[in-house]
Amino acid sequence: MKKNLILLYALVCSQYLFSQKQSQTINQQRNVGSLNGNEEAHQIDAILSKYHQYDLFNGSVLVAKKGKEILKKSYGKASFSWDINNTPSTKFRIGSLTKQFTALLILQLKQEGKLKLEDKIRDHLPWYYAATGNKLTIHHLLSMTSGLPNYTDGINSQMEREELKPKGFALKYFKDTLLFEPGKDVRYCNTGYYILGLIIESVTKKPYELVLKERVFNVLGMNNSGIENPNQIVPNLAEGYTFGIGEYNVPHSMNMKTLTFSAGAIYSTVEDLFLWDKSFYSDVLLSAENKKLMHTKYLPNYGYGVVVNSIKNYLGLNKNITVISHDGGIGGFSSYMLRIPEDNIFIVLLDNTRAGARGGELAAISKNIVPVLFGAKAELPKPSAFIELSKKIKSKSLDEGIAYFKSAIEVDRTAYSFIGLENDLSGISSIYQSNGDLISAIKILKLNADEFPNSASAFFNLGEAYYVNQQFDLALQQYKKTLEIDPTNEEAKKMLLKIRK
Repeated sequence: MKKNLILLYALVCSQYLFSQKQSQTINQQRNVGSLNGNEEAHQIDAILSKYHQYDLFNGSVLVAKKGKEILKKSYGKASFSWDINNTPSTKFRIGSLTKQFTALLILQLKQEGKLKLEDKIRDHLPWYYAATGNKLTIHHLLSMTSGLPNYTDGINSQMEREELKPKGFALKYFKDTLLFEPGKDVRYCNTGYYILGLIIESVTKKPYELVLKERVFNVLGMNNSGIENPNQIVPNLAEGYTFGIGEYNVPHSMNMKTLTFSAGAIYSTVEDLFLWDKSFYSDVLLSAENKKLMHTKYLPNYGYGVVVNSIKNYLGLNKNITVISHDGGIGGFSSYMLRIPEDNIFIVLLDNTRAGARGGELAAISKNIVPVLFGAKAELPKPSAFIELSKKIKSKSLDEGIAYFKSAIEVDRTAYSFIGLENDLSGISSIYQSNGDLISAIKILKLNADEFPNSASAFFNLGEAYYVNQQFDLALQQYKKTLEIDPTNEEAKKMLLKIRK
């Protein structure tokens, strides 16, 4: 989701940010935090420092084992414009990590006998659409098996700035249709978790924000967590950034409370999220029975607000582990949280440069960290092929950037990371297309098709660009190639018919 701060918001925030800058008399070095004198901490810090060096991580991390912090540290800036460092107490938007909090609140109400997982939507929201509201259960919503269309797939600037109440937003933007029969398939769906927040409000007769505060934040002492309200100044909240063509950009503003609500509106810190993790080793929030429901794998590995994976013989150590995790991303922020209950391991990464959308997936960073906690050697990260390409384009030109990619990066593939490259190249092409530069967009999409010759979407996107540029013969070739790779692509079939007419 791409967003630009509105002028009024920037002016109001600037006064606060200036005072923050003045108050920083210590911790002005690039990396801020504690290593606790632990060898594991030094190894993890070396990994994260490399990620930061390669522009793949900018934020805060907390790593714990058996309930004790191993590493709590921050990298880079909370504000680039005001040169303010991230710290472990910096607040970040956590996006879809919000879903596990929503799931827990539902299970608390179930635990208290105030609802059942078999209840239908309209049992609690009688105003909701009849066709889906009388069919879908709370379990379907929690487990991502509802079949509801994901409302954020069609997000636009009007949705981002809506000032409707959540009920009004749902009635305006949610559809009374299903993509598949409930319970028969799984598809990630923000819509379901938004509806769950409405059910929480209906059952408790209180705003979701207040229920969350009373039942979780106050109980655990999560004093630096909350829901961001429109036009609110949140002290110590980092600014979010996106990575464009070789540089960071400030995204558009959005009404977090309305747009994402119970599916993604929480802000928090690594310290507060450690308190959240600790609660799962007690019954302070939820009984053992309901925690088990939350962490059960449904279709195929989504629990309630979390992903659950079982790994046998991890790293050849003859050890079986369970990885309970989730990621999030919203408005210039990325987040990732992982728990391994067998060893009481916890990792949380909060980033304010939307790292997960530009090749530096936070899950991949976590995957590099976990082996250290089991005494295994972890590899240091590699620079991102996409970021090196985009920097060259920014400093030189598009043609020189592509030439550099083919002459240097492509021929030395072992020296670079190609994670997320296909999506990143498509993203660059979208920027060019939005600026009316179809020629440059086509050059990037040709590179993408060359780099991913077995990707139907790479050729389809190239065909679309040729078509818009009225190069119909070339568009036809790309649609044919799309169907060679994926004969079921209905859009490519339609475009072939359209061109041949």
